[in-house]
Amino acid sequence: MSGQSVALVTGAAKGIGAAIALRLAQAGFAVIACDIEDCAETRGRIEETGSEVLSPGGYRS
Repeated sequence: MSGQSVALVTGAAKGIGAAIALRLAQAGFAVIACDIEDCAETRGRIEETGSEVLSPGGYRS
């Protein structure tokens, strides 16, 4: 992840938060997707872009 920009997106499970997380991934950011709900669907969509997805604790999802 050296030199790659990282974005922390809260509310990423659905709606605007999910859309923002996906758009940032498409722009080349590594994305930390957070929500009180499960973000598995959003993480899957981000992984499809080839971008890195991190859990809030910094571990790969």
